[in-house]
Amino acid sequence: MQRTWNILILGMSLSALIGGCGRTVVSDVNAFKKLIFKPERGLVKEKQVGSILYKLNFMPASYLAYNSCLQSGATAPAVKDSLLAGYANSLTFLLNIGPAKGQDFDITQLGVANYGEFAEQLEQLAFKAADWIALEVNGQVYKPSLVRMENINALEKSRNFMVVFENPTVAGKDLTQFDWTFVYADELFNTGVNKFLFSKEAIQKIPEFKF
Repeated sequence: MQRTWNILILGMSLSALIGGCGRTVVSDVNAFKKLIFKPERGLVKEKQVGSILYKLNFMPASYLAYNSCLQSGATAPAVKDSLLAGYANSLTFLLNIGPAKGQDFDITQLGVANYGEFAEQLEQLAFKAADWIALEVNGQVYKPSLVRMENINALEKSRNFMVVFENPTVAGKDLTQFDWTFVYADELFNTGVNKFLFSKEAIQKIPEFKF
């Protein structure tokens, strides 16, 4: 009898940690990061084309809200809720473009012969990338509302781009109800059209992060 009760209590405890869509609840940021940044979870993509490596991460709204609170020192529940609601109205990706493993060059200097060409290439990366990016969802093509190069003058060999799309609700469904294809149509390095698929199953199983 006692064994039966123990099993029942354990089952109830596990159920409390699982959302209606199979979402686990996580309150530790390090545990959350380990889950969302595991390639097998489907939120991290990589593609190598020649000497260039593309890395793409989907950044959950709760993780972005947590970082905003951490940077601002905000602790009030109302502020947390406001930030979370704001980020939930958009889809955010972190795109990294850099040299492939075994390569050693600064991506901003690839193929340039002089300072003028370098300055032009850097300007294109910083201000034209939005023209080369799109999100294909359920037969529709969405353009980003924001593309920002994060480390323009950094010493790193690669560069990060924060890419944000609006998340409209159509017929009661937002974009998280569908598969996504992130498209980067490279016009600088001759790597062609690069596509990264995010399944709706992976999206809907993102753990619920409570902080």
